[in-house]
Amino acid sequence: MKRFPFLLTAGLLITACFDDVTKVTEVTQIVRNDFTSVATFDQLPECAENVGQFVFVSDVKETYVCYNSNWYILNGTNGKDGSNGQNGTNGKNGTNGKNATSSDGASCTAVALDKKIGYKIICGTDSVGVVLNGKDGIDGKNGKNGVTPNLASKLVKRMKRGVNVGVFESPGTQFKGFSDDGIYSDWNVSWLDNNHKDRLLKKDFKIIANKGFDHIRYQVRWYGQFIGDSAKCEINPEYIKQVKWAVSNAIDNGLIATVDEHDLLMNQDKEKTTYAQISPCIQEIYKQIANNFYEFSPDSFIVELPNEPTTILTASQWNGLVDTLINIIHKVDPARVIAVGGRDYYRNTRLEELELDNTDGLIIGSFHYYEPQDFTYQGVDVSSDPPTNKDGFNKWEATPEKLKQIRNDFWVVSNWSKKTGIPIYMSEYGVVDFAKDSASIENYLTAILQFADEFGFATAMHAYCGGTFNVYDLRKEDSNPWVAPKINAIFNKEKKFTIMAVPDLETTNYTLLEDFSNYKNCYLSNALGGFEEWFVYHENVTLSEEGATEEGHDGKGFHLKADFTPNGNYPSWGLTSKFKKINDTYSTYSFEKMKALTFWAKGTGKVKICFDSKYADSFKPDGTGWGGRFCAEATLSPNWEQHIILPDDWTSEKFSKLDSLGENWLKHNDDVYGIAFQQASNVVKDESASVEWFIDDIRIYGMELSDFKSQEEN
Repeated sequence: MKRFPFLLTAGLLITACFDDVTKVTEVTQIVRNDFTSVATFDQLPECAENVGQFVFVSDVKETYVCYNSNWYILNGTNGKDGSNGQNGTNGKNGTNGKNATSSDGASCTAVALDKKIGYKIICGTDSVGVVLNGKDGIDGKNGKNGVTPNLASKLVKRMKRGVNVGVFESPGTQFKGFSDDGIYSDWNVSWLDNNHKDRLLKKDFKIIANKGFDHIRYQVRWYGQFIGDSAKCEINPEYIKQVKWAVSNAIDNGLIATVDEHDLLMNQDKEKTTYAQISPCIQEIYKQIANNFYEFSPDSFIVELPNEPTTILTASQWNGLVDTLINIIHKVDPARVIAVGGRDYYRNTRLEELELDNTDGLIIGSFHYYEPQDFTYQGVDVSSDPPTNKDGFNKWEATPEKLKQIRNDFWVVSNWSKKTGIPIYMSEYGVVDFAKDSASIENYLTAILQFADEFGFATAMHAYCGGTFNVYDLRKEDSNPWVAPKINAIFNKEKKFTIMAVPDLETTNYTLLEDFSNYKNCYLSNALGGFEEWFVYHENVTLSEEGATEEGHDGKGFHLKADFTPNGNYPSWGLTSKFKKINDTYSTYSFEKMKALTFWAKGTGKVKICFDSKYADSFKPDGTGWGGRFCAEATLSPNWEQHIILPDDWTSEKFSKLDSLGENWLKHNDDVYGIAFQQASNVVKDESASVEWFIDDIRIYGMELSDFKSQEEN
């Protein structure tokens, strides 16, 4: 839908209603209500929460108003005064105009306001609002502009399934000017002839819409189309027109459209380019986007900020640039919904770094997901021509471990969304064409989309055609071009995998097990009191640093650094604590209520988190025996991340008696007597290693302090 510059008001003070209206004496509380257009009547959106929306239907050249769950013609031809009303006496109370096509045939009338400042819209006996003229301009561009609250959340619900279109990402050096027929990629790809290169033609919009997609994400390389002095970052107006053509055609086919700046921050070499060098150009690009795409309705078009910024920017710099760009856009177009992702190529955990003002509900959080990349990319070298598969053809099976990894990765995003109130858009995911196992492709994508749906994320597969991630194969356009396993995954909602649901951490009670605020004089934990003191153990390894650090996630934290030189023995180190002693015997606690264990960490390598469980045949009363352990592993990154471990993540420690008997956590979670953070399987005895951990804020969700105290009393 294209937007026209009209506004709807609320709180009208009028002198009369319906046929006897003469003037409106006061107009208050101006709010956004877009005047949009569609090609045909059947393309009108559902009339529900959008009461008072005006839509011009091109083929019948009539304007419709949403009122009382129906669409009504504005000034229905031959029904303006109700003289042809089917149910009225002398037409005065007729409920429909002759040519009206709403469900009950009624029409609405526009009545001029006093001083000709606009028109009041009357439907039946009700006033549904006022269309005002733009105060400072006949096109309304500089007039007051209202905002639809929480429009971002409403759009995410409608976007559902989308597809990336990358034709505008090509270098653009051969772009000769606007074409109403469409545009072809000008990548120099010798292994695809011109007929099979990435393209976007008029027929493609209907192909995409008819398949069932809800939106298109346009990946645009604006900086390839600068004219004049490149330092001024002025975009070729013909290229802007071509992108607007793509947005307009998507909207005319019932699709939501989103446009980004796709490559400028993603492809920069941090050794050669600085934030100060690149930031002014990005600002100029978004000024031009804001000023040229204003006409598109906020309920049909989204602006996305620069795609996949690398760590060329610090978190502070990215937040500063994001804030600047949002202000640039909203200064021109205050009702526009804006999508933004985190640094490090839109990594899911980097959303936590964003500092966003979402007062009006116009922000969408975006992330990309291609994990595990040894499957999604298949070791393909996309820089070669043709691409080569270096690692062979990997498969993906929907094992519980792999399903849990996806769920947990998405859960991190969902928790951020719930904390901030910002809805989520997974704007890229996919598998390269070189993954030959169709079952693996379908199972992987099915799992991705299943969890996305469960968490309420909108999704956009990468990508439509003419690349290495095709969902539509141009080489098969004469037969069946849709890539079957990908399409099956996108639109087959019957296939589901079973995996444990996740709790809502925002509404789940928890006990702070440890925040290390008083380490080394702390017990596990200060809140619980009276537990064994934390201690660090190590064998066949040198600990260069261990203990409290001011560099915690929030205040103090725990820091450990271990250096291992091969000496024929297995290294061993960790941080551990046992629970309270009662009569020289370690007490045990039931963790049946535990819904999750979480902790914040950063560093290198992996850490294994274990609960020590009392096991009758091996546990000694003084706690010195070999107890049954249930463990989970977490891979650390250089930046602070919250790690979330659910009950089904805990498995019996390999090679233990519990493991040999096939025992599980659900059976032994009622006799836990200790906890440990220890070295994981990534360090072996014949390799040198240097490992560093920072750990903070360990929480048990689903259990309150009273749950522990009551067990002590018993």
